[in-house]
Amino acid sequence: MKILITGSAGFIGSHLAEALVTSGHEIIGIDSFLPNYAREVKEANISGLLDNDRFTFMERTLIDPSWLGEIDFDIVVHLAALPGVRQSWGTSFSDYVENNVLATQRLLEVLKNRTGVRLVHVSSSSVYGDRDESPLTEDLPPEPISPYAITKESAERLVKLYSKQYGLSSVILRLFTVYGPRQRPDMAIYRFIKAVSKGGEVEIYGSGSMHRDFTFVVDVVGGILSAVERDIRDEIINIGSGRAESVERVVYMIGEMLGKEVKVRRVGMMPGDVKGTLASIDKARGLLDYQPGVEIREGIEKQIIWMREAAII
Repeated sequence: MKILITGSAGFIGSHLAEALVTSGHEIIGIDSFLPNYAREVKEANISGLLDNDRFTFMERTLIDPSWLGEIDFDIVVHLAALPGVRQSWGTSFSDYVENNVLATQRLLEVLKNRTGVRLVHVSSSSVYGDRDESPLTEDLPPEPISPYAITKESAERLVKLYSKQYGLSSVILRLFTVYGPRQRPDMAIYRFIKAVSKGGEVEIYGSGSMHRDFTFVVDVVGGILSAVERDIRDEIINIGSGRAESVERVVYMIGEMLGKEVKVRRVGMMPGDVKGTLASIDKARGLLDYQPGVEIREGIEKQIIWMREAAII
């Protein structure tokens, strides 16, 4: 199959492109290199793909999707977005609207006229908000509590609208706290490893009881691959580990693995943060034969190895 990946130079997108190329698919990767972190990091993510005959890379934006008319593809995996809960407040919200809502709508305008094209739309567990229910099941109505999460829910609604109105074949995947090699520098486990390795303080938000469904990137890619290769339509599916880990426990685990003392500084909950996430993955198991297999300790060890090889720590 010929597959278009938006956000292909990012953390998850680059891993997905590698996996799809290895599976024999022809990949067109696009990325606009948003300046949310260093361009050279994103370029390094795809450096191993650029010489592969089955991978074509284009630096493009979805805000002006006129170039899409020149490209043939069977499936789109839409990963491109501006991430970050805490950064989405204030005047930067317009950037989130442009890159998460408007870009998705422009893509959908192109896809509505493409007969036979399927869309795998990648969303976020942040749309669930801060809830008492656990685990989080796909039938729960979204209750976003940050501007970022509002834009991700809005993008989901657009996908469902265009699918209903124009018969677009689509599936929505909600990802839970992805970590592993190539993780963005602003994400928690990256920051924890870097701070502990250098003897700095680790900020832990709230009382220390916060927990997350940390999901290793290879498991996430496996879930996306299954959605690409199976003709599943009009579904919302969680992609998580199905296990909740205390943020504080993860920090001390990193200290143990690095052989370093952990220095913790507790700060208050930040606007838009949620106390905990835990994915129900029953639907993913049933529809995608999804089987996450990487335990948190193994995954963190792989991320530490990558950060050492990349001279980050």
